[in-house]
Amino acid sequence: DIAEIAVGANSPLAGISLAASGIKEKFDSIVVAVKRGNALATTPAGDMTIAGGDIMIVLGHRDRLSELVKIARGR
Repeated sequence: DIAEIAVGANSPLAGISLAASGIKEKFDSIVVAVKRGNALATTPAGDMTIAGGDIMIVLGHRDRLSELVKIARGR
């Protein structure tokens, strides 16, 4: 499955790099793009810092994506 996942300002993901986020390892998912304002970063580098307000385009299993949504929202 593929999902657009919004990152909340209070998310533990905000302010850390994609690599440090552990999205690939913890959620068995891949961030294929990040929307930030009007910009779209496709195949973002691991050192890209996730920011509150970003929308990540993520490929993964539905149940794992649901878990990631909760984390990204800051809950």
